[in-house]
Amino acid sequence: MFLNNSSAETYENCMRKGFWTREFKGLGGPGGIEPEYINENLMFGVMVHAMLAQLYAGKPVHEAIELGWDEFKREYDFDALDYDDQNKWQENYEWAGRLMQEYDIWRMENDDFQPLQVEAEGCVVLGEECYQCGTEYPETSTPAELTVCPTCNTEVHHWVFRTDLVIADGNYVEVMDHKTAKSASDLYIQSWDSSFQQTGYCYGYSKATGMEVTGYRMNIIRKLKTVGTPQQTTKNCPVCNNRTKKAPTRQNCVTCDMTGKVEKENNPSDTPFQRPPVYDYNDHKRELFIRQRVGTIRRILSERQLFLDHPDEAWPMNPKACFTYGKCPFLKLCYDGDPATWYEPGDILLDRFKAKGDDYVTVREMAKEEMQ
Repeated sequence: MFLNNSSAETYENCMRKGFWTREFKGLGGPGGIEPEYINENLMFGVMVHAMLAQLYAGKPVHEAIELGWDEFKREYDFDALDYDDQNKWQENYEWAGRLMQEYDIWRMENDDFQPLQVEAEGCVVLGEECYQCGTEYPETSTPAELTVCPTCNTEVHHWVFRTDLVIADGNYVEVMDHKTAKSASDLYIQSWDSSFQQTGYCYGYSKATGMEVTGYRMNIIRKLKTVGTPQQTTKNCPVCNNRTKKAPTRQNCVTCDMTGKVEKENNPSDTPFQRPPVYDYNDHKRELFIRQRVGTIRRILSERQLFLDHPDEAWPMNPKACFTYGKCPFLKLCYDGDPATWYEPGDILLDRFKAKGDDYVTVREMAKEEMQ
């Protein structure tokens, strides 16, 4: 079985969502459906990632912005969008461009590394030994060469990855991952230390290349619309309210020196970009990652078998996950269908869903998901 981080997290958060997005064939595709509408937050992140990739490939910032925008338009068939959506994304493009212009200035003072590779992708054997019988896999085996255990014939599983950026800091090789976020609390920053997503990138890249990866960094781009605008640092004067109050307050306001504006306190735009200290990648994290992902695969295979024997019992819902990342797009499919035959939703419930493309399970498509 081939697995990437996006698939693994989907199944781990909710097996039922894993069924809808990876297993269900009711709309004629090879497996999995998705909403016809486009996730705006996801698309904005893809656009920024495309611009950052061009920037770290050595393009000047203005060229990187345009090339990233062109790539985004091809990916999401911009010309097919209606007039209102095109206008909305034109505004988002301008917003992303301001972010990149400010980021380019910021990185000149904060990039203490040398970029080695942009968007490195690949596929490696998951684990160093058979999870069924313990036989060690040959060290030189590639995914194409090793599909079953040579001792017990158990299926060998493979990990698909795509890193945003691989960097060198002196003699150390590290993975850097770009994240667009509305905010970056201390808890958010702390959470990345135990991220299997980042550990998986380090594991995949080091195993595919033979290079020792010592850690990973988070490159956080905050989605602040005021970045690069006059509203970034100022607000209306609280005394004269931007000189709208009647005289004499308007004409003699000493708080703003009669400009109508004052500097913001605790201004979020003061820190639009954040880069926490390097997180370690070590043998302990690697072992935790392998065991976690192999365990996820075994649960998936178990659910597939249960679905063949007792379909109504398979792929359980996780109600706590329905609103964890906003409202789940599959909520109606889970709750409004017949509980006994939930896996056979009618045409009304499937309205505004579409089958995933024929090649969504390929290694390259799975790697592509990792930039989203």
